[in-house]
Parts: sequence; C-alpha cells; structure tokens
Amino acid sequence: MRDEDTKPVNMRPPILIAVRHGETNHNAARKFQGQLDIPLNDRGRQQAASAGQYLAGLARQDAHGRGLLYTGLLTSDLVRASETAQIIYSHLNPKPQLGADPRLREIDVGILADRTFDENMEKHPALVEAYLKDYDTNPNETPYPEGESRNDVAKRILSAFDRPIRHQLGALSKVTKTISSPPSPLQMSAAWNNIENWRGTEAEIWVSHGAALGILLQALGVETEAQHLGNAHCWIIGHSAGKFFLLHHAKTS
Repeated sequence: MRDEDTKPVNMRPPILIAVRHGETNHNAARKFQGQLDIPLNDRGRQQAASAGQYLAGLARQDAHGRGLLYTGLLTSDLVRASETAQIIYSHLNPKPQLGADPRLREIDVGILADRTFDENMEKHPALVEAYLKDYDTNPNETPYPEGESRNDVAKRILSAFDRPIRHQLGALSKVTKTISSPPSPLQMSAAWNNIENWRGTEAEIWVSHGAALGILLQALGVETEAQHLGNAHCWIIGHSAGKFFLLHHAKTS
C-alpha cells in the first residue's frame, strides 16, 4: 500500500449530509408510501433522536467531533421527513436555518401506494408486470403506474440546489480542484476520519426519503457500493477534484 493511498485529502468545500426519515408503520409493514403523508411511529422518533445526537456530535470541536458548521437544515414537506427534521433540529446548537421543500419528496409510486408488493400484484397484476418489464429495460425513464420515473425525481431534487440558502452547495461544480486527481475511496475514508480536516467546514443537512436520496446520489455520480440507507441513517457527501464522493455512511440507529 502506497503512502499516498492513505494520506487524508483536505476537503474544504461544503459538504452535504443526506438523512433518510425515521421509521413509519408503512415501513414496518413493507408498504409503498410514495407521497402519502405517513407520520413516524415511536421507533422512528427514537431513530430521529439518535440521528440528531449524532449530527450534534459532528458539530462539536473536541476529540470526538469535527467542528462542522451547519448552514441549513432542509426537509421534504412530507410529515415523516419534516418530523424527523424537527427532532434533529432540537438537538443542534447553534440552530441552522430550517426550511421545507416539496422537491425533496419521495418518488411518486402512483397507484401502488398504501399496499405491499404482494397486495399490488393481487390488485393490479397486469400493471405491475408491465412496469417491471419496462423498468428492467429502462429503469431511469420508466414511471410507476400513474407516478414518477427516476429521471423525474432526479430533475426535481437536483433543482433544489438553486435556492439562496444552498448557494455554496449549488456552486460545488465550480470549486477549484484541491488535488491533481480524484481521491480513492480509501483516501476519502481517511479524510473523513481525520477530524482536523473538518473544523469550520460548512455543511447542509437534507432530510428526505430512501428512493429519492438514492436517486440524488446516482445523479451526482456518487458510488454508494449498494449500501442500503436505513431509516434515519446518513450519507455524508464530500466534493473534491470536480466530483462528489461518499465520505461516510453513518448508521445512526
């Protein structure tokens, strides 16, 4: 192993922390939610509190924190996300600017909402089979029956970078390169684990949904190594050498 493979990369541009909402009863029952307004259950509220404590810890400037400066906390306007965001917000000090944006909503699953996969196969067998066949051929452009496609979600969620509260994140593609070549996953991990890299680094938290955040990272070209984002887990996204990277997958609950 070469020394440069483990040398931390200085990540001074702002970072994005993508948080999935806490658990709902629909999650527990494995029902499609889409854009239904489903509240957290008790476990989901506990998960959100754990995420809030973790994120508060990242703002501490001590041996266990990183001294991040949260510039904003943006949430999907669906209640399961906004409730998660409010719980996280209660743990943060100083308080970042809090806002809701419907562009961070979950993918619209159309007529499949409020049922499990098996229930949908029983109620809409022809529609589900046609959807699965088309999705297998063209996953990004195939919409759910009477719902959205992955490309639809990518377009709307990427447009959320345009608001003034997120001007620095929106300008990341124009950041001057800090290294001569893209860092390796090992370098990125080393960068995140070196606490001194992060003191004073600005970060924005986005609270959204599992499918929507997976689509966002795909659109940004971020490799997640097929890691599932569990309820109230966090993907910490950095930027260097003109690219976005997964710095850390925080399993907070």
